[in-house]
Amino acid sequence: MYGTTSEQRLAQDCRLNLAFMWISRHALDKTPLDDIRKFGDPLEKTQKKLAEVSSTLGNAADKSRTIEKNLKCVQEVPESAGKRLFDAAE
Repeated sequence: MYGTTSEQRLAQDCRLNLAFMWISRHALDKTPLDDIRKFGDPLEKTQKKLAEVSSTLGNAADKSRTIEKNLKCVQEVPESAGKRLFDAAE
């Protein structure tokens, strides 16, 4: 600003930012990308697990429909007939 060039202002801002990071004990060797990756990896793992669960649920639904189709031809057996069937098996 008042008589200072933009390069001088930029250098001053950089020094102040570095000083602030040093005083507040920020890790100077880390980049913001490190923090982004720290959150990105668990999100990616969660997304893979969700896809796996979705696939498993889809398979279970398919099996359920298959069982349901196969059981359509089965009728309910009256209690007296059921007892006779079990007694005959013994």
